[in-house]
Amino acid sequence: MKTYLLLICSCLILSQSNAQNFAPIGAKWHYSIGGLDFYGVKCAVLTVKEDTLINNITASVIEVKLIDNPGIEKVISHEYIARQNDSVMYYNPNYNQFFLLYNFSARAGDTIHVHKNLSKVTPAFLVPRFAKDSIIFSYRVISTDSVIINGTWKKKQTIASLSNSYYTMTTYGTDSFNVVIDGFYSFTYLFGRAALITMETPGNMLRCYNDSTLSFKYAKWEKDCDYANPNSGISQATITQSIQVFPNPVNQTLNIKQESEKYKQIAIYNISGQLMLKQNLNTLETILNVDVNTLTPGIYYCELQTVNSGLVRSKFIKQ
Repeated sequence: MKTYLLLICSCLILSQSNAQNFAPIGAKWHYSIGGLDFYGVKCAVLTVKEDTLINNITASVIEVKLIDNPGIEKVISHEYIARQNDSVMYYNPNYNQFFLLYNFSARAGDTIHVHKNLSKVTPAFLVPRFAKDSIIFSYRVISTDSVIINGTWKKKQTIASLSNSYYTMTTYGTDSFNVVIDGFYSFTYLFGRAALITMETPGNMLRCYNDSTLSFKYAKWEKDCDYANPNSGISQATITQSIQVFPNPVNQTLNIKQESEKYKQIAIYNISGQLMLKQNLNTLETILNVDVNTLTPGIYYCELQTVNSGLVRSKFIKQ
C-alpha cells in the first residue's frame, strides 16, 4: 500500500512538473500591426491579467488592446489561453472549447491545424472585416531547434504558410519572423495574421516582450514599445472605398475603373504574399487594363497606389 501511495504521489509530482503556465501574470507583448484595417504603424498590446478556470482548465486572461495614434487606445477583447505541457490552446466562446495554437512537441514536417475548416474566431485575431471573422488557420513546422535567451534554453520552430490557409503564423517579407519560440510564441503576432493580406506597413512583428524574468526588444525597433504612427488613422471606409475591378473572375485582362481617384501603380500578390506583377499605370485613362494572362489560376490581391500616395486594395480570382 505504501509503495502504491508513493507511486501515486510520484506521478502527481511528475505531472505537476510537466505542467506549465502559458505566461506569468503581468507578461506583456507589444506588436506592430499592419493589414487591411491598419495603414501605417499601429500597436497591439497583449497583457496577462490573471488566471481563471474555463471548462475545468486553468487559463490565462489576456487583455488585447490596440493603440491607434498616440493617446488613442481601445481594449478590443479579453482572451483565454491555456497551456498543457507543450500544447498551447486558445478558448473560443463560439464553440465553447479550446483550440490548439502551438505545439512545441511538433517535429519538422508536422502541420498545426488551429482551424482546419472555416471557423469563426475571436476579436484578438484581427481578421480583416471582409472575412466576417471566419477563417481556415493551419501552418507547417519546417524545422525545430533551440535558442538561449537570458541564460535559458527555449524551443524554437521555423514555420511556413500553407497555400489553402487563410491565416498563418508567418509574416510577409521578413524571414527572420517566420519563427515561434517557447515562452515568446509567434514573433509575428500571438494569434497569427491573415496570410492573404500582403500589404502590411510594416509587416506584423514582435517589438517587445517583458515579464518578471525575461525581457526582449527587437534590435531593429528603435522607437518606444508602444509607439503608434500619428498618421495611421485611416478608416476602413477609406481603405475599402468603391474600387471597380472586373471581370471577376478574370481570364486574361483585368480592368480597373478610374473615377475620382487616380491610380499610378499596381502590384499584384498571390495567396502566399509573393509579388507576382508590378507596373505603372496611365492616370489619364478611364479604364485601366492589366494583362494577367501569365498568372496561374487562384486568388490574388492587388494593391493600387494613388497619385496622392494612398493605397487601395482589392482581390480577384484568376481562372
